[in-house]
Amino acid sequence: MSHVIQHIPEQQKFILSVEGKEAGFIDYLADNNTWDITHTVVDPAFRGQGLARILVDAVIEYAEQNHIRLIAHCDYAESVLRKHQLKAV
Repeated sequence: MSHVIQHIPEQQKFILSVEGKEAGFIDYLADNNTWDITHTVVDPAFRGQGLARILVDAVIEYAEQNHIRLIAHCDYAESVLRKHQLKAV
């Protein structure tokens, strides 16, 4: 399975495409150097493949590289961030 993640800053969104089809996305609200992940969405046709985790991991990696603090009002993203922070300690 070939996938591509695209960051679209002007839309405050990361999009994940699989084989050229949009499979999911993450929306966030940016406030200075803090991003609030508001939605993690995977198309039903692509669920069960770990794509939501791939998306959240991509946002975490981008945030770490760019010194951005992450918070989440999306339950799924919040649980991944919590696990990631425990591993980072």
